[in-house]
Amino acid sequence: MKLIEADVIIFTPKPDIASQNIKRQILKNFDFKEMELFGRRVYCNKEDRKILLVDLEEDSIYAEKIEESFRAKLFIFATRHSAASGIPALLTHTPGNWTSETLYGGRPRKVCIAPALCIKEALIQLTKYAEENGLSDWRVGLEVTHHGPYIEHVPAIFMELGSSKKQWSSEVAARAVAQAVIEGKDLENAYLQRIKELCVELLKTTAELLKDREIIDKLKKSAFVEVEEVEGKLYVLIPDAKTYIQGSGRT
Repeated sequence: MKLIEADVIIFTPKPDIASQNIKRQILKNFDFKEMELFGRRVYCNKEDRKILLVDLEEDSIYAEKIEESFRAKLFIFATRHSAASGIPALLTHTPGNWTSETLYGGRPRKVCIAPALCIKEALIQLTKYAEENGLSDWRVGLEVTHHGPYIEHVPAIFMELGSSKKQWSSEVAARAVAQAVIEGKDLENAYLQRIKELCVELLKTTAELLKDREIIDKLKKSAFVEVEEVEGKLYVLIPDAKTYIQGSGRT
């Protein structure tokens, strides 16, 4: 089976009232077109073809085999949030189970890859569009991780509309979530950009530290690194002990 690939894939389960409400708002307010990929109907963002919207036949928490059909840099599940309190809420979180219980899908003691910066941006966007849509009295927050599906290779987040049928059917609230999802479509890019920035900062800081002769002398005495100076250039070798142990056959 061929994989459907994109940078970001937004999933909207058919059995989910809130999810389908969010989907309608995405299609109504943003420029998507329906198309077929490998025999499956999907919606593609005309402005950015790297973003797809896809219906799921099953409820999202039980979509355990989703990676057999889809691959992306980020999965976004736009779904309902259920709570006995019925408190109006716009929430986000990463799927998974901290305990051995799997009452709501997923695997025991397994949490998906959590793209922290994406979750932060999702919270910012949900807060922004809750206010712009007159939902300032709604709760916006980070929900505890407590359900499936388990996704092994792709970072994933849920962006949820809750907490009862009354809120799930709200077009205004669904529009706020839709705007947060689409206007925040650079969630994955923000995540990668921040990693790049941190790597650059690390390189700069390391370069500055290695200008200090005292630090170089200490490194030369260290049992964990090897330092060589060749023709005015400094070479620092940091051995990968784990790989060495595995390669040598030692345990």
